Amino acid sequence: MSGMKQKASKGVFWSLAENIGVLGINFLAFMVLARLLDKEAFGLVALAMAYVLFLELFVRTAAVEVIIQRKTLSDLDKNTAFWTTACLGVIALLLSLLIAPYAGKLSGEEQLVHILYWLSLGIIPLSLSGVQNGIMVREIRFKGLAARRILASTSSVIVAIACALNGMGVWSLVAQLLTYRFADFLALYWVTKWFPKLHFSWSAFKDMSDYGWKVLASNIAYFAGSQLDRVIIGHFLGVKTLGIYVVGQKLIEVIYMTLNGVVGRVALTTFSRLQTDQERLKSACLSVGQLTTITAIPVLMFLAVSAVDIIAAVFGEKWSESAAVTQILAIAAIARISFVFLMPALKAKAMAGRVMTAIILQAALSVCFAILLAPLGLVAMTIGWSAGYIASAAMLIYFVGDRLSINLREHIRIFAAPLLSAFAGVLVVFFVDQQILEWNLSVYVAVGMKLCAFTVAYLGSLAAIAPKTVKNAYTDISSLLLNK
Repeated sequence: MSGMKQKASKGVFWSLAENIGVLGINFLAFMVLARLLDKEAFGLVALAMAYVLFLELFVRTAAVEVIIQRKTLSDLDKNTAFWTTACLGVIALLLSLLIAPYAGKLSGEEQLVHILYWLSLGIIPLSLSGVQNGIMVREIRFKGLAARRILASTSSVIVAIACALNGMGVWSLVAQLLTYRFADFLALYWVTKWFPKLHFSWSAFKDMSDYGWKVLASNIAYFAGSQLDRVIIGHFLGVKTLGIYVVGQKLIEVIYMTLNGVVGRVALTTFSRLQTDQERLKSACLSVGQLTTITAIPVLMFLAVSAVDIIAAVFGEKWSESAAVTQILAIAAIARISFVFLMPALKAKAMAGRVMTAIILQAALSVCFAILLAPLGLVAMTIGWSAGYIASAAMLIYFVGDRLSINLREHIRIFAAPLLSAFAGVLVVFFVDQQILEWNLSVYVAVGMKLCAFTVAYLGSLAAIAPKTVKNAYTDISSLLLNK
C-alpha cells in the first residue's frame, strides 16, 4: 500500500473512531442529564443554541473548508484565514449579544437572554481554532483530531454532570457547551503547534472569500433543514414542548449521525475512486445502499414500535411524551437513509449542485409544513417537518437515477427485503407486547424481550426472503475497499 493510501486509510479509521467515540460519550451524558434536569432546561438551551449555531456558520466558513480545498497553502494563506476568522468571530459575538434581548422577547423566556449571553462566549474559541482544525484535516491527521474531540467531550460531560448533581439546572448544559468549546480550543493548539503571525493578504482574502461564500450558502441551507425545527417549536409551542421534542429526537439523531459517520465517509471515499467507471459506481452505490438498509431499517422499525418503553428505559418515565416524536421521526428516517449513500454518489460525480437542490427543498418544505402545522401541536408539527425529508429523498432518487441509470425498481429492491422482514418483526413485537401486559414486567425486561423477539423474526424473515443479499452486498463492498 502506498504511503498516501496508507495515510488515508488510517485517516478514515480515526475519523470513524472519533465520530463513534464522541457520539457515545455525549449520548451517555444525555441519558444521565435527562434524568437530572427538567424539560425547560433542554428546551431553553436548544433554542439558544439554534441562534448561536447560525452565527457560527459565518465563522466556520472562513477557515476550515477553504484551507482544505486550496491546492497549495502558504503561511500567508493560513494567517489571512486566521485573522479573517477571528474578526468574523468578534462580529458574530457582538451580533449574538445584540439579538439576545429580542430573542428573549420573541420567545417570552427572559432566562433565554442570559443563556444566550453566556453561550455566545463559545464563538471566540471556535473562531480562534478554525485554521488549526483545517490544517489537521488537510494533512489527514485524524488521530489528533479524534483525541482532541474525545478529550473535549469527556471534559465537558464531567463538568455538566457535576453541575447537575449540584442543582445548577439549565446552567449545567451551558457549562457543558462552554467547557467543550474551550477544551477543544486548547487541545487543537497543543496538537497542531501552529500559532498565527501578524500577516495578512488582501489577495488571499479575496480568493478565500470567493469560495467561502459558496460554502456559506450550503451551510445556511443545511442549517435551515436541521435547526429551524427547534426555533419553530420554541416560538410557537414553548420551551417545555421543545425539551420534549429534543429528547424524542435524540435517539434518531444518534442513529443517523452514526450511520452517516461510518457509511457516508467510507462511501464518499469509495465512490470517488470509481467516478469515471459508471457501471462499477452504480454497482457500488446499490451495494452500499443494500447493506445500509439491512442494518438501519430494523433498528428504526424497532424503535418506532417500542418507543414508549425505550424512552422510559433510556431517559426515564417523565419523558413519556417524547415517544410520539421518536415514532414519527423513526418512520421518516427510513426515507432519510437514502441520503447516506445517494449524496456521496452524486458528490463523486461532481454533482454537488444537485445535492444542494435536494437540501434546499428539504429545508423549504420542512419549514413551511412545520409553521403551518405547529398550531395543531407537537405531533402535527413533527409530521410536517418530516415531510420535507421524504420529498428530498424522492428528489435524490430521481437525480441518482438520471445520473447513474438506477431505475425505480432497483431502488425499491434495496428497501423491499429489509422492510418486509422488519414488518414481520413488528408483528411479533405486537404479540409479545400483549403477553408482557399480563406479566407486569419491568420496562427493561420488556424492552429486552421485545428486542430478542424482533431480532429473531427479522433475521429469520430476511434469510427466507433474500438469503444471498447480505453476503453479496458485503462481498462487493469489501472488494471495492481492497481495490480488487
